[in-house]
Amino acid sequence: MVDKLELDVASWLSKKSEAQQVEINDIGINSYQVRYSNVEEKIEELEEMLEVAGTNFHPILICKASPELNFKYDIIYGQRRLTAAQNLNDRGVEGWDTISANIIEEEVPIVIGQSISLMENEGRVPTSSADVADTIKDLRSDYELSKKDITEKLGIPMRIVNEVLWKEELVREVEKAAEKYKIKPKTALDLQRRCTIDGVIDVKKTVNLMKEIEVFDDDLRKNLLHVLSETPSISQKEAIAQAKTASAAQEVSVMFLKNQYDSLVQAADENELTESDYVHNLTIEKLKTEKYLD
Repeated sequence: MVDKLELDVASWLSKKSEAQQVEINDIGINSYQVRYSNVEEKIEELEEMLEVAGTNFHPILICKASPELNFKYDIIYGQRRLTAAQNLNDRGVEGWDTISANIIEEEVPIVIGQSISLMENEGRVPTSSADVADTIKDLRSDYELSKKDITEKLGIPMRIVNEVLWKEELVREVEKAAEKYKIKPKTALDLQRRCTIDGVIDVKKTVNLMKEIEVFDDDLRKNLLHVLSETPSISQKEAIAQAKTASAAQEVSVMFLKNQYDSLVQAADENELTESDYVHNLTIEKLKTEKYLD
């Protein structure tokens, strides 16, 4: 029978050390994890945040590993933080050969370790989307920070920054329609901007177009945006007709080297466009400049 101490989680947790830096290569993942799904979800964003901060925000918890294992410590909780730190270390990012950890210098019974892991995972309450949005809006308005600054200097993922600021620019009627017809904020904003002439938003046209494109595939939606970009004053009916006609157009696949693609993503983000739209716009501009296109 397992004795009382082994079933006393508080007693085991009281044995953990103060946070200290531990060699990442000394830590393995074996006995205690209760999180098996979504481990890799948004791991790149976590890497970016840790790299900006220069440290993980909360120490992971590790204990002495079983003698049969080929590593010194077994992780109890903090698997995603450890994985992100390992990835940074593998990429040669300076300062990530160690990670902050609390240590229990004993081999913890599996039932205790898994219980601690479960409590740590379930006990965390994610920041609400409203709180995150308010913070990003304040950074944008109070400190006049660009999206790039918010991401690169403060570590907030560009995906989240974009979604908040795109939605912020939508007029209320368009935002409600986007939610009703399940249109992404970026697409809704693209439509709103293309239905704006001389600073005046044609809300009715924007909403009606969103209703129409609810059943469109991605390519047809892109065609519609291109049509509206070329002729903002075009009627809703004619814009849809031209978009459908354009579906027969030739699609060209373009390959970029990694550093070239990273630069493309940055340029597209800063111009609030998708990569495809950014490349398309540059190509059309070049064709017009060199007189190949009227």
